[in-house]
Amino acid sequence: MVSYRKYFITGIKKNFPGSSDSIIAKADFHYKIISADTSFAASSANPIDKRLDFSSCFLALIKTLDEQGLDFEATKKICLEIVIEYVRPKNKFRQT
Repeated sequence: MVSYRKYFITGIKKNFPGSSDSIIAKADFHYKIISADTSFAASSANPIDKRLDFSSCFLALIKTLDEQGLDFEATKKICLEIVIEYVRPKNKFRQT
């Protein structure tokens, strides 16, 4: 997980204050396995391939939350929080 890793960590810490470190470690473990299959994307000329690593982070998080026993709605809520923060404008001119 590269620059967007901080969004995942923030979302996990917000929703799991007591067990965030173990969940982050499990998500990182799943990410290492998943990202091995998408490592070609870093050198790909296809712009869609560039998003595969971001998708790998989400898949790792979803697998981890599934192992934690979270239902679909809770997992969806956490993923939406992360992606909304990721796409939120970062400068004062673009914020609404």
